Order: sequence, then structure tokens, then C-alpha cells
Amino acid sequence: VFLHPIAMRLEFWGEVAARLSSNYRTICVDLRGHGRNAPAEDPYSIRDLASDVVALTRRLGLPPAVFVGCSLGGMVAQGVGINAPELAAGLVLSNTTHRTSEAGAEIMRGRARRCLEDMQGAVASDIERWFTPAFRAGAPDKVEEVRRWALANDPLTVANGWLAIAALDNEAAARRVAAPVLAMTGSLDPASPPAATRAMQHAFPNARYVELPGAGHFAPIEQPQAYAKAIDSFAREQFKGDI
Repeated sequence: VFLHPIAMRLEFWGEVAARLSSNYRTICVDLRGHGRNAPAEDPYSIRDLASDVVALTRRLGLPPAVFVGCSLGGMVAQGVGINAPELAAGLVLSNTTHRTSEAGAEIMRGRARRCLEDMQGAVASDIERWFTPAFRAGAPDKVEEVRRWALANDPLTVANGWLAIAALDNEAAARRVAAPVLAMTGSLDPASPPAATRAMQHAFPNARYVELPGAGHFAPIEQPQAYAKAIDSFAREQFKGDI
């Protein structure tokens, strides 16, 4: 089950999911207010987003699944593992964090304000943080597609998302997660750098760390083959002979 970053949509996972679909049932989700969903004008929390995913998982009658989340999606995947552990065969937490510091929270609140004041400027700033300079130069069509996805969002939905991230604190709850965890990031990710991702790894009792050399924050788009390979290796261990 794939969970996308803030301001993205289920198509974010297209290349990764395609590489895994021959061996797994792959389900890509539009989070609340994103993609084909109605705008989320009321405030929401990470727990609210996780509750949405839990409800969908139960409605589909899925067996325990590996939940794969990038950035905001990784925070939502944590919420599933914390609040509905029986649904999680494993968690892939990529380019994300388990807690937001007070300094980080102030940055998130600033991003929320900018979304409401200047969505185009906010997205332009996000693009620079989401992709490495080399990828922006080498794959302008893909970067432009991501820009269009981001600008298609209602600004209030995205602002509420930044405020939800500002309030994230799974420091204590992470210790209760028994599911295997893959903590993954790109070596060039400025938003979730390797040192911070290793700190997240240590917050979960059954976690390992993988680093994708040369990848930035949107690692699933920059390096879909390497990203899918890491998920496949992790998922095979969780599902054993069931694939």
C-alpha cells in the first residue's frame, strides 16, 4: 500500500508500483484532500490520515500489508503501524521523520502560510527541495509533471498538511511498533538527511537502514528502480513464501 508525500497524488508511485506489480498486489492511495479527493478545508492530523488508510484497508479486506510511505506518506504509514498494528506486515518509511522539532515545526507553519499567500512560489521552493539539481537538469519533463500535480491541489489542503506535519511526534509511540521497519532515504536528501533517518531507525525496535546514493527527497521518482529493489528485498522477507 503506497502513501504519497504532501501535495502529491497516487500517480507519484507509478514507476515504482509498476516494477513491483508482477509479484505483489500494489495499491496506491490518494490521501485526504489530495488527487481525486475533495479538498480538505478543515484541519486534519497525521492520525486522521492514518485512520483514513486503516478504514480503506479494512474495507478492502486486505491481509496484513507492507505500507510504503514517502515523506508525509511515511508519517501516515507510522500511524497505521501504531494504531492498527494487526494490519501491518511491515513499514517502509522513506525520506521522512518520526518527529518534528520545534524549529522544524516553525518552518512547517511558515510553509503553511506561504501556501495560502503564494501557492506558485511555495511549489517552486518545494521543487528545489524535493529534487537534486542533477535530476532537475536531466529530467525537466518529470519535474514539470510533479509541479503540475502540486499546483492542482487546493492551497488550504496543503497548508493543513504542513500544519499536521508540524504537530508530528511519534518518539514514544515508535517504541511500541513491533512490525519490521525499513528506514530509507537518499544520500542527498536535504529534508530527511541520512543522520536524521538513522535517528528515526533507532526509534523503532525492529528497523534497518538503507541509503540510496545520489538520491534526493523524492527518491521514488529520481531512482524508481533502486527504490523498488529495496522494497522488494524487504517485502520478500515479510511475506516469505506467499509471493
